[in-house]
Amino acid sequence: MFVLYNILQLVFVLVFFPFIILFVVSKRKYRNRIPARLGLGLARKVRAKGADNRRFWLHALSVGEVTSAVPLIEGLRRAYPGCTIIVSVTTHTGRRVADQLLRGIADHIIDGPIDLLPVVHHFIRCIQPDLFILVETDFWPNLLACLKNRGVPTLLVNGRVSQKSMHGYRRMRPFFRAMFQNLSCLSMQTERDRDNMVQLGVPPGKLPILGNLKFATPAMADSRPAPAKARLLPPQRLIFIAGS
Repeated sequence: MFVLYNILQLVFVLVFFPFIILFVVSKRKYRNRIPARLGLGLARKVRAKGADNRRFWLHALSVGEVTSAVPLIEGLRRAYPGCTIIVSVTTHTGRRVADQLLRGIADHIIDGPIDLLPVVHHFIRCIQPDLFILVETDFWPNLLACLKNRGVPTLLVNGRVSQKSMHGYRRMRPFFRAMFQNLSCLSMQTERDRDNMVQLGVPPGKLPILGNLKFATPAMADSRPAPAKARLLPPQRLIFIAGS
């Protein structure tokens, strides 16, 4: 299945290469981040190591996953004071939030790799992680397979599988079962999440239920001056907040 995945990747890149280049060049946020996501300059950036040489690589998709990772990173820092913590983030907004929240507790904040085999190998070779931690989602088949092949333990934290995701996973069950097998341990949020993973072929022994990291996440500081806050939240007004 992974061979087919990489063949399809290659065909896609070859067929749509001119359109991909045009799209990237026309969008500033992609134009600025693509070199980093290809690993250009990565070796120089992550070269420094901590006192005990342990290197933890955490990967988060976007804002929600970054905020969930804060208490985990703080816990790693307390448990291994001399370690090196590298955090990669996929989205542009997630990277901005990571730069704000994780400065001072993570040693390096980088853009996540594009899931092409040469790129993934380059990232792993530069980072040399002792442990890879994936927060919630953003499963990349080549990344997980290459980490396993290099003997790097891989841990999913705050794992969840929505019913919508399950429909997609079931349609390609052999592919996703093989991908999830590359993870050493998958800690799930709820019993339902665990049951969904079992249905996809993950051994129950690899699926502890550890709850939701978001309940331990500190609130983000608001740097706006008080007058600006007053304009946004005038007194005696009903405020309705919705989120997921």
